[in-house]
Amino acid sequence: MKNWLKTVLASPLIGLVAMAQAADVGPAHAHGVHGMLLFGEPGQVFASHLPLYRPPHDWQVVLELEPVTEAARKQTEQLLSTDTLLSLEPERFDLLRLRPGATDPLTQFRAALYLGHFESGGSKLADIDWRVKRTWLFEPVRVNVAADAQHYAVLSAGPGRQWLLHRVERRPDFDQILRIESQAPLPAELSLPQLLGQDSVDSRFRVSRIIWQDTDDLQ
Repeated sequence: MKNWLKTVLASPLIGLVAMAQAADVGPAHAHGVHGMLLFGEPGQVFASHLPLYRPPHDWQVVLELEPVTEAARKQTEQLLSTDTLLSLEPERFDLLRLRPGATDPLTQFRAALYLGHFESGGSKLADIDWRVKRTWLFEPVRVNVAADAQHYAVLSAGPGRQWLLHRVERRPDFDQILRIESQAPLPAELSLPQLLGQDSVDSRFRVSRIIWQDTDDLQ
């Protein structure tokens, strides 16, 4: 009788523990067409996932990619040498496979390269196979960070070759990618009291180009 009673009383607790463990693990997958902005320079190609507040797109992800073929590499480098907006429309895949430590990591995928935004009148140029060299950033979109500062992730290939990605941390917010000029290496993250725009100057860097800025999808 006592053993039976212990089992009955323990069952709800076991269920609560299982639910808590599942919550800690997070979503099991994030399948979808995960549009990205392509930027960088010859020899350093980045792709930034276009974040939303709803799953499966509620992640900020920055990858370093390289085209698999030599012809695609030359085409990409030529485009990156201009100030043209470039975007990718990948095949469907699970975004969580790009997370560091994933059990089944995604090392290569196919994506259409667009001149302009692939969902807003962009022109498709080619279907390209991309090799994933590195995941620079993989974080969930946040909505409850205090608005006392703006936080930027720093993507650096060395002095003078750096980019900033605005972290989405509240609602509404904005997605932003900036090219900066700095002769000294910067920390992996910057906390700034103000928004950055074209020709904004900090004691450590100057904004030379707004590669992308969007508020429409983050209302």
